[in-house]
Amino acid sequence: MIDGLKFDIRLYVLVTSAEPLKVFLYQDGLVRFATEKYSNKMNSTNMQNMFVHLTNYSVNKMNPGFKNSQSLDDDSGHKRSWLTVLRRLEQEGRNIKEINHKIKDIIVKTLLTI
Repeated sequence: MIDGLKFDIRLYVLVTSAEPLKVFLYQDGLVRFATEKYSNKMNSTNMQNMFVHLTNYSVNKMNPGFKNSQSLDDDSGHKRSWLTVLRRLEQEGRNIKEINHKIKDIIVKTLLTI
């Protein structure tokens, strides 16, 4: 979670060849955030609150607390650039090279199963 919010990451991959496998990962992507903070103290009320659990834009734009990002570099909206999120994670001391390596590994392993 980031800022106590669940999120998902959309990255874009281009496969130009299967034999040999040639894969290109677009450097940026999209990160979509839930609009209400997650709590591990779940009860019947917040279990039903879709704004806590879902990251879909079409759902969260209906929440009065939804905030659009004002620019590609905005690190506060509920829909952010992947590069902006990476910069923030790096500022927090996360190993960005390792994160990117793991993502690429997952992409290749996913494609190899096809």
